[in-house]
Amino acid sequence: MSKQALLNVNQLAARKGAAELEFAVKKVHSLDVSKGGPEGYLKAIERRVEDLVFEEIQKFHNEDNYLSTQAGHVINNSNLTWVLKPIDGIENFIKGYPHFTLSLCSMIDDIVTSAVIIDPVRREEFSAYSGGGANLNNNKQFLLPKTDQILQYILE
Repeated sequence: MSKQALLNVNQLAARKGAAELEFAVKKVHSLDVSKGGPEGYLKAIERRVEDLVFEEIQKFHNEDNYLSTQAGHVINNSNLTWVLKPIDGIENFIKGYPHFTLSLCSMIDDIVTSAVIIDPVRREEFSAYSGGGANLNNNKQFLLPKTDQILQYILE
């Protein structure tokens, strides 16, 4: 499978999880402490997002490996691993601050080949695949220079 195709699956799956996060953060302030409070809600949301994301990936890659916060490491018969951080910025999420993201990447033989980071509140989607550059909201004008060019800029 091509790196661009992996990125497309990344984007489809991450968008499903991000939509759930966008809805879930609106309920944080109304949580009942007697029903588990923020910690219980957080675990439930992380699990729900993981389920949504991995179900979407399994439509295209049903025998791949998975690594995530709540599910841990699920090993199948594949050299392709999907790594998910359902809520990056947990403290902000729990406090209802609009500064958190969902992060998803695919790795072939432990080398990252494609990744997506979505900020569901700002509706910003950063995506990249190995050798293809990075972009924001599929806007090719946001292309970043290659790593060696970045290092050269830093050293100058």
